[in-house]
Amino acid sequence: MPSRNVSLRLQDLQEKDSGPYLCSVNLQDSQGTVRGHSSKTLELNVLVPPAPPSCRLRGVPHVGTNVTLRCQSPRSKPAAQYQWVRSPPSSQVFFAPVLGEGPSGDTESAAGVEER
Repeated sequence: MPSRNVSLRLQDLQEKDSGPYLCSVNLQDSQGTVRGHSSKTLELNVLVPPAPPSCRLRGVPHVGTNVTLRCQSPRSKPAAQYQWVRSPPSSQVFFAPVLGEGPSGDTESAAGVEER
């Protein structure tokens, strides 16, 4: 007896489509009485890419002062990881700590740079 593949096609996925989906298979006799049942749950986790970041400078960039470079991007899933890179000739890579989620769902990070 051939098996039947019944697929569910989800189009134009949105983050709100994430969650558990249950496939249920039932065997009924000619009178409609259930004679067998089986089910399986599949978890759908829709990924959300980050949008281009918004960056700004806090502080006055004078010799001997401290400044903070801030960067934020609208919510992503999973949470975005931030990295600051200082371009050549003196290349440096900074892994900024995530400061948390803002009121609009944005994730923000900052890297403090001490001028010497």
